[in-house]
Amino acid sequence: MKLGSNQNNWKKDAAIYSGFFVVIAVVCYAFFLLTGTTLIKYSTGNADGLTQTYTAYVSLKHMIQDFFAGRGWDAWNWSLGLGGDTFEYYGFKLFNPLTYIIIAFPDNLIDVGYSVANILREYLAGFTFMLCMREVKLPSRAGIVGALSYAFCGWMVEVIFNQGSFENAAIILPLLIMGTEKVFKKKSPYLFIVSVAFCVASGVVWTYISGIVVVVYFLARYHDYHSKESVAEFCKNTGEYILYGIIGILISSPFVLSILCSMGGATTHTGASYRTWAFALDKYLELPAGLFKYAEVGATSYSYICVSAAAICLLPLLVRQMKRKSTIAWIAVVMTALSLIPLTSKFFNAMSYPAGRWYFALMFFVIWATMECLNEETLADKRSYKTMTIWVGALAIWNAAMFMLGIESKGTIMLVAIGICCCFALLVASYIYYVTENKQKWVAVLGALVLIASITYPAMGRTCPAVSNYLGEHLKVGASADKIATTPERVVPEIKDDGFYRSDQSYRTNPQMRTKLKTNANVVYGNNSIYTYSSLIDSKWNLFNKAVGNNAGYYSRTNIISNDNRANLDYLFGVKYFLGDNANEKKASKYAGYGYKKSETIDGVDILKTDHSIGLGTAFKQYITESELMEYPEMVRDQVLLQTAVVADDQTDKLEGIKHASKDDITTSIDSADITVTSKKNITIDEDSKTITVSGGKGYFYVDIPEVKNCQLVLSFEGFQRQNLSYDEALVVGSDDVEQPKTAFAKWVGRHSFRDTGDFKIITKFNGIKKYCYCEKGSPRGFNDIENYNINLGYGDTIGGRALVRLGTRGVYTYDAIKVYAIPMTVLDENAESLEETSYKIDKYTGDSVSGTVNAEESSLLFLSIPYDKGWKAKLDGEAVSTMNNVDIGFTGIVIPAGEHQLELTYSHWGMKVALVGTLVGLVGLLSIIIRRRKNGRS
Repeated sequence: MKLGSNQNNWKKDAAIYSGFFVVIAVVCYAFFLLTGTTLIKYSTGNADGLTQTYTAYVSLKHMIQDFFAGRGWDAWNWSLGLGGDTFEYYGFKLFNPLTYIIIAFPDNLIDVGYSVANILREYLAGFTFMLCMREVKLPSRAGIVGALSYAFCGWMVEVIFNQGSFENAAIILPLLIMGTEKVFKKKSPYLFIVSVAFCVASGVVWTYISGIVVVVYFLARYHDYHSKESVAEFCKNTGEYILYGIIGILISSPFVLSILCSMGGATTHTGASYRTWAFALDKYLELPAGLFKYAEVGATSYSYICVSAAAICLLPLLVRQMKRKSTIAWIAVVMTALSLIPLTSKFFNAMSYPAGRWYFALMFFVIWATMECLNEETLADKRSYKTMTIWVGALAIWNAAMFMLGIESKGTIMLVAIGICCCFALLVASYIYYVTENKQKWVAVLGALVLIASITYPAMGRTCPAVSNYLGEHLKVGASADKIATTPERVVPEIKDDGFYRSDQSYRTNPQMRTKLKTNANVVYGNNSIYTYSSLIDSKWNLFNKAVGNNAGYYSRTNIISNDNRANLDYLFGVKYFLGDNANEKKASKYAGYGYKKSETIDGVDILKTDHSIGLGTAFKQYITESELMEYPEMVRDQVLLQTAVVADDQTDKLEGIKHASKDDITTSIDSADITVTSKKNITIDEDSKTITVSGGKGYFYVDIPEVKNCQLVLSFEGFQRQNLSYDEALVVGSDDVEQPKTAFAKWVGRHSFRDTGDFKIITKFNGIKKYCYCEKGSPRGFNDIENYNINLGYGDTIGGRALVRLGTRGVYTYDAIKVYAIPMTVLDENAESLEETSYKIDKYTGDSVSGTVNAEESSLLFLSIPYDKGWKAKLDGEAVSTMNNVDIGFTGIVIPAGEHQLELTYSHWGMKVALVGTLVGLVGLLSIIIRRRKNGRS
């Protein structure tokens, strides 16, 4: 089958592309189809599939159904952690037409809708690539082959397996480039304007990356169209181009506002340290293999460069194109060079950590540049075949050498060998067809089959059950709904309680199980909770958890697990119900903190309730500053927060009439229990040097804790860190991060490539309950400034005994002290009654409004456990009052005069009116361009 001619027959080209796409997609995803498996990923540690993607689409569907049923649209969503702006969380999905394909499926088949939408995204990415190649006058043959190569490149397929919405950027980039080409040619600018608007609406990361790429493209490509123009003309044309972009941005102003708000409050912190100018040596040695298999070749994630045999064969011809001053070839080569530098990937990832999210742009230009070589001159030139044959042969020799030297695995070399064979077969078929002019049909068919094989074999190697377990990391049809339906969160809507409350449950203690434990199931059921998985968690909430030593809330910038069942924190955030024993968690009730007692059982889940609850907040008649709070020991700061509000040091001038508390006004109570360390296995503890050496994979020791009365026990590892290992040390201790080298060269490469992350985990078992504490400073999402690791062992009227402590990573640990704190509940008991009397008693609340009363004995500061947002407005007895930010580090406060008052809170996106005006201005600008162009056309 001949892949198009040099004549642009659009309908024929579209039909050929579509036919090939269907065939390739069926083969690539054959095992998904045969086994009824969806593209919802479900593996330990991965939170982008079931946890983040599926739950978001289900909850969005429910909200849209509620809206059309006349129940309105809430601007604020209480199930997003402690609450969050609905538009900021769902806005990018709302603007994407493919979202409505997904949510059109029944609830139990949304995973199928998601899979269908992902493959459709892949199709559209190739389709827009082909549109762009048509605009730049590439032959149909090149456009079709390039479109297939782009649609099924390694980045695209791997993204489908992990986070399909990323492909929106791969769809829009060709449209942005195509729109830019039209501007260069003095054609209609409408495509560029609309593409900019869609790009902004697709998400913050893609707006950032695509914006950089398009600006660079405009500057690099300008000379091709306007080489003889003056500086004045350049400024005029550039000004027009910028104006078109601004109009597109203005049209999408609500999304711009969403980007600014969400990114302004979130943190892009990375706990890991990365090389700046060069990746590890093994990354470069394995780079040629990355052309043939789905493997991350440089940056931490999404750095895939696998392409079709056609694109691989044509790569050496880019040198010729560069000599001919092809701008696209130069862009492709420069971007490839930049991909070899970690700093570039950090730059494209908003200077956070080096990630390959931007590789869709790299692959776009590389494939475009190679397709420029796919012309009659190349196909009929024997020298081109000689160059390509030498190149493919060199790749074969290199990868064979890497295998012999122990750098590449047997599985990798098998995939490379298949790819090399595809390259040679494609060269032979092409040579016969174009050089010898043997136009027999079987030669064309052979070439087409080889092209299909070269695109499909990497996916087959990834998903074939006989050679990989990757397919097992995705859920079967309907399994996503089944798993969410088994979570304890399902029963919360059945609790008969009209007040404001939050819920918690036991399995929040294990961060690495966040996917299997359905971290975001609460958003499906609309439950008020204290946990969330989101890339846009407000940084102040993280800082609060850091200040009170809550490692379950300060270990990863994207995941707040819980309050670790610490009674004072639960009380402060209005956790009234604890989801106890159920079919999946037989010992769940043991996790519940102080004051929780079983009240009922709903659908097999025991509901534990506490009588101590302040709901959404309470009024404090005194305050201290943040710096004063930090003077208290970490483990008593939550006690301080039950007696006084905390304000930023520069906010005290707003608290006239409210008492500034002294240390004499605040009572704290905590004891350090004497402990004995016994019965060690695979662990050596040197108390003199304060070191712990773990020499086995299951190193553990026991801590004997004497019995105490009416206390919560917290096991604290103070100043606890794992020393980074060298490569040779890691080999000796048997670290999971390294494999035993097969050759001396492999060992040398490993030594010069290895970098220990410093990660570790602490697992305790006490009274039959396991608790987890993680250090993820080696993760791009982790924090590296944690000093103390605290694990709540639970509460008891009488509590003590033996705790097992296991360190899950081999190596040498240093510490300042290992202590068990006994925290009496007296401070909570002594303050609970007064705090509940001055709590905000809510009569009614929705997603964006709260009304109720608050009674203060004297002028007070009302603390509300709402992450501070400018959108919240307050009326006290009908009069507007201002809200305070950063109360208790990251939350909302309102100054309350003495007496009983009616308080109304309403939420709306604080800048939405301005954003809508921006949209109107953008539309007016677009209309003026349309009128001007029509007028000029008539002239």
